[in-house]
Amino acid sequence: MWSLLGREYLVNKDYNKALEVFFETLRKEDIETADEGRVLIQTLYFIALCYYDLANYEECAWYCQEFLRVNNTYREPYFLLARAYNEMKLYTLAEATVEAGIKYSTYKKDWVETATSWSYEAETILGAVYLNLDRYSEARAALVKALHYSPDNVILLKQYAYTLEKLMEER
Repeated sequence: MWSLLGREYLVNKDYNKALEVFFETLRKEDIETADEGRVLIQTLYFIALCYYDLANYEECAWYCQEFLRVNNTYREPYFLLARAYNEMKLYTLAEATVEAGIKYSTYKKDWVETATSWSYEAETILGAVYLNLDRYSEARAALVKALHYSPDNVILLKQYAYTLEKLMEER
């Protein structure tokens, strides 16, 4: 129940209240067993999301790593961690984290998972990482896959156009 209130604060971008509720949730004595541990990992993920949105990427990374310590079979913490690493300019670490998320995660069909983690999020992150690493051919391939799922995504379209421009310059 607590985690749902925090989620509402998170959705409304009231990060301080959300964090307050999530930290209170972590103090619950049954947090590790509630809904077979899902409440714990979801709360860790929500805390990481708050810190990501607040541009505190180090704290975001810590909570993603804590989620993975508890359960390393969900894609969500890998991909959020990779986005944080990308923001911290740790591009090769971001790439490796996405690859680890693809390799070690399993599809659960539960309420912890997000819709994008099993569709185009990996390609979206990798497209940005490859652009930052000036690996334009790989960026183009990743962005084509991401655009397949989200053809009207303006950010992806801009990245794709930039990638094509860079590839043309290389020729």
